[in-house]
Amino acid sequence: MKTNYLTAALVGVLLFFGACEDEKVDHPRLALKFQAVEHEDTLKSAGEMVFETARMGVRNITIRGDAGEGHFKGPYKLDLLDGTILRDLAGVKKGVYTLLKAETAPVTEEHYSIYIEARYTNPSGKILPLVYHTDETLNLEVDNKHGIKVKDNDILELTVGIDLDGLFRSVDLNAAAANDSGTVIINGKHNATMAKKLGKQLGKQAQLNKNKD
Repeated sequence: MKTNYLTAALVGVLLFFGACEDEKVDHPRLALKFQAVEHEDTLKSAGEMVFETARMGVRNITIRGDAGEGHFKGPYKLDLLDGTILRDLAGVKKGVYTLLKAETAPVTEEHYSIYIEARYTNPSGKILPLVYHTDETLNLEVDNKHGIKVKDNDILELTVGIDLDGLFRSVDLNAAAANDSGTVIINGKHNATMAKKLGKQLGKQAQLNKNKD
């Protein structure tokens, strides 16, 4: 009987220390934020482009580095002007992370993958409403050439900053045709060539960085 008690006690001790060891094992985790950025910090000020709405849907987000990958499944609805932090945390291994890949998804309130409303001032000083939207699945690839170092037990917030001014500077808005009401619509039917180029330029106007406290 004593042997049974002793065995049970030893098993309990081993389980206790095993649990303690498990609590010590913790992998770094990453949070992710999507935010419109402007180099001169004048995103909503008066100028050639004033953005009023900028929404995007994304899914299947992968963050890659020399130690492996972290994943966010989604889909997620993003408000780029206010900034959206994903509720999920991606578990990763310590290492240096340099690349983010994602797909856009038509899950915004308007059922598009990207929906942007702005006011555009043309060279003659006339202000035109502008709407750009697409429901296509676009491949978004964003990098950080220097790499973001992740250490044991880190919980880091990474930011995907998208330069909306830079995105629209990649096309000649002066060549865009406005509809009868004077609105510049850019989509698969109106100014379609421009819409296609904006889709291709999206990743080139984005950067992946570690969020500073």
